[in-house]
Amino acid sequence: MTDRDAWIQARLTAAMNAKNGNIHSFPPELIDEIQRFLADKLKFPCKQSELDTISERLILLNRGKL
Repeated sequence: MTDRDAWIQARLTAAMNAKNGNIHSFPPELIDEIQRFLADKLKFPCKQSELDTISERLILLNRGKL
């Protein structure tokens, strides 16, 4: 595992541990997408419109609508 992979896994684990109990669980597709964004687009400065697009995609994945 590279330092980058370890950082991504640590961030993802922290986010998943922060959820409130078992009230909500994240679909695997959302977790995969978050990992891709952390490994790629979110490593670099983004325009607000790009962040909005990323947020919208993550929300739709979380709702199972993609």
